[in-house]
Amino acid sequence: MRFIPAEFGVDSDKVQVIGMDYEFYEKKIEIRRFIENLDIPHITYVAIFSQEFYFRTLYSKTPSRYLVMGTLKVYLSKIVSLNKTVDDPRSLNKTLHLRPNGNLCSMNDIANMWEIRIGKKLDKEYVSEDQLLKSIQEIPYPKNMELIFIYSTFIKGDHIYFPIDSSSGLEGTQAYPSVKLTTVHEFINTLPL
Repeated sequence: MRFIPAEFGVDSDKVQVIGMDYEFYEKKIEIRRFIENLDIPHITYVAIFSQEFYFRTLYSKTPSRYLVMGTLKVYLSKIVSLNKTVDDPRSLNKTLHLRPNGNLCSMNDIANMWEIRIGKKLDKEYVSEDQLLKSIQEIPYPKNMELIFIYSTFIKGDHIYFPIDSSSGLEGTQAYPSVKLTTVHEFINTLPL
């Protein structure tokens, strides 16, 4: 039996926004160390950036401007069940990362795919790192947390700046190639017009 915490975001041990996140990641790190110190068998799922979370603004009933922050690419994943990991000795006491090949996209890539899907151009607003940081400071907590997640992901590159260390991590799409993951393109085609 294993404890299976799911973080559905970045690897808390790798995040670069500590100090501006209202201890969001520090608390996750504290829980990780607690589990490790008690020698509780575990696997931590890090689902990278959830397609469901990110794309909901594209098809909202009251569409707003689409914010674009550059060309840094991130992995986007639809939340999946990886039951195979539970009894797999390769995953024991490791962090499972999902880095599917067809899901490495920038905000520009996503905007282009959505424009093709809806058949028209989006009203894009290009936001600099300084503008985003200013908004994070001006918008009160907890409403600014989504912007902190976007900053962490699309500016700092907290999902991709590091290689996965095989002594503490496992890349899910390589370890479990039979598990079908939804590509970004496939996911966009399921969204309502």
